[in-house]
Amino acid sequence: MKKILLLIVLLITITSIAQKREENKVFEIIAKSPKLTIAKGWMKNDTSGKWVENKNVIATKKVYSFSDISHYLQNFEWIQIAKIAKDNEEYYVIIYRMVGGKYEYEGYEYLSGWTPFKSTKFLIITPAVYQLFKAKIQYTEGKDISFNAYTSGTSGKNLIEFINSYINMKKEYPRKTTFTFLFNSQTEGDKDIVRFRLGYDYITKYRQQGIYDTDTDQNLDNSYFEVSKNEFSKLLID
Repeated sequence: MKKILLLIVLLITITSIAQKREENKVFEIIAKSPKLTIAKGWMKNDTSGKWVENKNVIATKKVYSFSDISHYLQNFEWIQIAKIAKDNEEYYVIIYRMVGGKYEYEGYEYLSGWTPFKSTKFLIITPAVYQLFKAKIQYTEGKDISFNAYTSGTSGKNLIEFINSYINMKKEYPRKTTFTFLFNSQTEGDKDIVRFRLGYDYITKYRQQGIYDTDTDQNLDNSYFEVSKNEFSKLLID
């Protein structure tokens, strides 16, 4: 009888252990900056030699419509920096909402015209790179500085799921990313300003049909976003 009771207790214990489910820990957003929603986009037109100003887009001409903006990779609706963490592991993420577009094809067969759409991009950077970024913003040297993202991507509806997926992919298939964030901090007259360009693949100089960007130099001589240092600094959490 005792043996039967012991067997029943063991079976209940084993069943209980077998039914226990544990979820893997994932990165979660633990802090977010306010969103930067306005910056002047400047680009020197190669033909006329004149500077062209636009709101939140870098383009060789004045652009106004949603469709026009979608032809230029350097554009944004807002920019934000978030801090993510899992256990003792942390990263910072530069997130921006932008307008993109594409032509519709089936194989090599052209189906329809240009379709603009909004998408969310993210650049994940290590804490060491982020602290260097913060420090360099404070020095108004006017020197162009760039850093490579740890990894980067385009998000679907659930941003944090995509961020976790890209970090896991980076760990499984480690390779150097070529996506670069370029900026400088300087004083112009009596104003402290920050100039920057959003993440871009300068090594492969990727080209997509329908995209008009021509400036891929790793400097801010002929194209950049410009905002006051005070406004840009609101992005810098921690």
